Order: sequence, then structure tokens, then C-alpha cells
Amino acid sequence: MGSAGIGRRAVAAACVAALAGWLGLSPAARAGGVATVHSAAQGGAIAGAGVPLSPGTDAPDSAALAKLRGDGLNTVSFFVWWEADGPQADSVHSFTGTEPDAVLSAEIAAAEAAGMRVVLTPVFVCTGCEGDFRGVIHPANLDAFFASYRAFMDHYAALAQADGVSVLFVGSEMSSLENDGPHWRQVVGDARAHFGGTIAYEENWDELGHAAFLDAVDLVGVSAYFPLDDRPAPTLGQLLGDWQTSSAAATRGRHWVASVAALAAATHKPIVFAEAGYMSGQYAARAPYLNFYGITDWQLQADLYQALLETFSGQPWWHGVIWWDWENTDGPALNGRPFHAKTAEAFLQLWYGLGARPSTASQPLLPAVGS
Repeated sequence: MGSAGIGRRAVAAACVAALAGWLGLSPAARAGGVATVHSAAQGGAIAGAGVPLSPGTDAPDSAALAKLRGDGLNTVSFFVWWEADGPQADSVHSFTGTEPDAVLSAEIAAAEAAGMRVVLTPVFVCTGCEGDFRGVIHPANLDAFFASYRAFMDHYAALAQADGVSVLFVGSEMSSLENDGPHWRQVVGDARAHFGGTIAYEENWDELGHAAFLDAVDLVGVSAYFPLDDRPAPTLGQLLGDWQTSSAAATRGRHWVASVAALAAATHKPIVFAEAGYMSGQYAARAPYLNFYGITDWQLQADLYQALLETFSGQPWWHGVIWWDWENTDGPALNGRPFHAKTAEAFLQLWYGLGARPSTASQPLLPAVGS
């Protein structure tokens, strides 16, 4: 659906109108287009929205939380940030971008009051690393770094325990340090001393099975930004095929479903897509880990959501997905990553909230909205 030149609110209204039209179909007509099942959010699977937290940004308020719950989502994943001062830093510390504990606890309480489970992911920005990405850090002193990191994680493990958090991620996308099993086992062991819920770790999509300590955690997360297709606007059918055989030039022929299944088989752990998301513009399937602002295409974003859920929801080892990310404002870009007030959110309401499913292969669940 091309929406260039159309205001975000106008297109969102068109999406809602399309949804209302679908709901207004007669039972016979509806049966010809989709099947209805129990909500995918039932049975313990995570149906979540990722929320990056920092001072001055808006976490979902009560109305937004009610909207997410009404869409059928059951989980909010809060990311709280610390900082490492450089690629060889031996410590992490709080900084101006760190959400204060009292504010974080209040946001957790509000999410739980709205009927949502809470996932807490403490992470750090690596100032001076390429892209500020923590996954390339190489501390000069590993013992000193991990002592600092354990203190960081223990702080949030205690907060998570006090606030009733369901899942704590003790690390995310830290590829350069994942082969250090002994240090990570100390991280996990210390966190368990403070937190009695589910302990998880998140691997990056291109490092599956690399972490040497996954047997120590309860749940394995994947940062699921798998390259799928280089075309500007692939169809839903093409996207479904891309999960079996990637069409992206950088990863051509990769069978992503088999790769994730192999991770589940090797670890004997349930797998959750702790982050998955797409830009809402053309070329969104090419390199989903990049913020590439192509020509606005909300239907493509929704089709990417549908292709992922159709592909993985039937897998017994798959524990759900946290969509990155929720935005509680209109935001700066019609073609950005947030799904709020776009076709993708209308799709999630159908899939999660109403339990609707396509009755034929490669059929978009939400009809395209003409612009």
C-alpha cells in the first residue's frame, strides 16, 4: 500500500475502516476469507511490544496499554540503558540516558495493572563502538568488565523481583563476548540469586548457537532481523517462501526456519523472538536490522508480520515474539519501524485479538487499503 503524501492519521483511519469493513462481513463471506481460532496470545506464548526507555521519552500510558491489550498483546518488553565508555571499556555505568528506578518501577506497575506481563532487558550503549553497538566490545580487562556487568545485572534482577517481572534478559546481542562461558555463568548464577522468574539471553540473528552458556538460561531469545528479500515490495507469498529460502543477496539460499529449529534442538530450550520488526517502507525485507527509510509501504510491514507469524506459530519450540517497537506518538516518520496506528497494528488486532487466520496460502489477512 503506497501512502506517500497521505497523513499518518488519515491512513490509520483507512486501516481502521478496512478492519471495520472486514468485521462487518456476513459469517458466510467471512468464512470464505479467513478462519478464526483461539488467540495466539493464549497458552503462554509471548505476544509483545518492545518499549525503549530513556528519560524524556514516553512509555505507553494507560490508554496506550489498554490499546495494546485490546489488540491482543499480552507482554510489554522494557529496555533500560546504561553505558560503556568505549570499545575497550572495563565497566558499565548509568548515565543521562538511564531511566530512574522509581520511574521504571512505576512503568512496570502500570503495565501489570493493564493485564500485561513484563519482560525487562537491561542493555548498554557502547560509546565509540561502531554504531554504538555493544556486540563489538572487547574489554581490556575481562574480569573487571564482568564484575561491573554482574553488578549492573544484579541491580535490575533485584528490581525485577520486587516488581513482579516475568522474564529478565541477562544480556542481548553481545556477540564479541558470548564465547566466554565461565564469566556468563557467573552472570546467570548471580542473577538467579536475586530473581526467581525466567532468565533469558538474546542472540543476534547471525550468531545463532554461538553463546557458550545457553544451557544455563531458561529461555533463548533471538534478535530476529533475518534478511529475507531484496525486492522493493515482495508479496506475502514471496515472503513466506523467503523464510525457507532467503532471496536476499547477502544470505541467498539460507533456510532461516531450519536455522532457528537447529538452535532449539541444540539447546533444548524454548525460543522467543525477543526482537523482531520491520520498517514500514519499501525494501523493508532486505536488511531488517537497518533503519532504511524507503518509500512508505504500510502493507509490506503488515505482510512481513504475517509471514513471520504464519511461519513460526506452529512450531512447538517457538515461544512467541516481541515486536520492535511500540511508539506512543505519531513519531517523525511514516516509514519508520514502529507499528502503532499503522496497517501492522490492525493486522495484530486481527491475529492476536480476534484469532483470525487466512484460510488459503499467501492471503493477506488484512485487505490492502487503497490510497
